[in-house]
This record gives sequence, structure tokens and C-alpha cells, in this order.
Amino acid sequence: MIIPSTANPNSARNDGTRSFALNPDIANIIKNFGSNNWEEVEIFLSNQITL
Repeated sequence: MIIPSTANPNSARNDGTRSFALNPDIANIIKNFGSNNWEEVEIFLSNQITL
């Protein structure tokens, strides 16, 4: 769900100045939650590995 920012891809994971971003696919799911496009979310989730 969370991906490293491209601003400084070589920074250490514990670097306090490192930025992170929301995966664009996940952002789209959040935007469509509860909307008329909810079926698109179900299709996306059907193609993903779950825990």
C-alpha cells in the first residue's frame, strides 16, 4: 500500500527525512469506496493476493 517516494530512493529506511507515497492503485480504491464505481474495486481486489 505504501511505496518509497522517488524523491530520494537511496535513503535509508529509518531516515527521518525519507518520504513515502500511497500506491496509486490503492489511492484509486480509497477514492472509489462507497461510490457507484465500487464494482471496479471488487475487480481489482479479485486480482490481488490477500493475507
